[in-house]
Amino acid sequence: MQRVSLLNMALYATLAVGCSTARGPIELQFAASQSAVAGYETPGAVTLVDALGGLPVVQATVQGEHAWFVLDSGASRPVLAQWYLAARGIHTSSSYEMGFDHAGRPLRVRMATGVQAVVQPLGRVRETTWAVVDVPEVFRRQNIAGFLSPQTWADARSAVVIDFRTQSLKTTAVENAPSRSHRGEWASACGGGYVADTRVGQKSARLLVDTGSARTDLLGSVDYPTTTYALQVAGGEVTAAFLGTTEVTVGGTSLTASPLVIRGQADHACPRDGALGMDVLRSCVVTFYREGARVTCSR
Repeated sequence: MQRVSLLNMALYATLAVGCSTARGPIELQFAASQSAVAGYETPGAVTLVDALGGLPVVQATVQGEHAWFVLDSGASRPVLAQWYLAARGIHTSSSYEMGFDHAGRPLRVRMATGVQAVVQPLGRVRETTWAVVDVPEVFRRQNIAGFLSPQTWADARSAVVIDFRTQSLKTTAVENAPSRSHRGEWASACGGGYVADTRVGQKSARLLVDTGSARTDLLGSVDYPTTTYALQVAGGEVTAAFLGTTEVTVGGTSLTASPLVIRGQADHACPRDGALGMDVLRSCVVTFYREGARVTCSR
């Protein structure tokens, strides 16, 4: 059986623990000539969906049909939601691969083969064999078909730039992208993702740059300081607790967040202390290169 690292197989259904905003859910549906989210018809637009805890969503064409996908830099390969696969009759392989969820627990993952997808302006998804996972109900209600790794479009000539402050997405020539010496934090390649040196409060932490996580978190023990929650995620439940409001510092910029502590430990494919989620990254520009990523944030 082949082994593959699926770094963020746990995508937070934040509504389950009361972390959502006061607004009602945005139903992501396609009409004949326009999308349901203002501005989303523009190629290169990224929508931060409140009903998903601010996760970034993009439009893709899969097997010739429009679909919504979360941009998930914590996943090392593209992922299809089980509900979407069943609705579209996409073929699945009889073989399985091994992956890991967000808490480092092993998962037996079924694969879909021959999947053809395109995202504008990034272009064709190179990988045609996708992982298939069950996702929390909130993703199905928002018509999320799966998860795409933005870093997989980065190569020797091109970098992928996501500006979450302006909700824009583009590719650019490597020579025109910020270098290691630019302002911000350089995140090193780690098992298909990227890990950055940060501070959470007074604690130094190496965190996975994870656009598929609604909240920043630390992986820890069961000895929690506060009430714990059963958090519904892809692949099952994890036990989590809130650290409270604290400063998360990335590349010299400190941002206020309310991180989680999650019961678990990192898988061997990418040793890390936790994940840098969209509660912080929504104030940042993330540039993905083949060999790493640069995270530049502003208050």
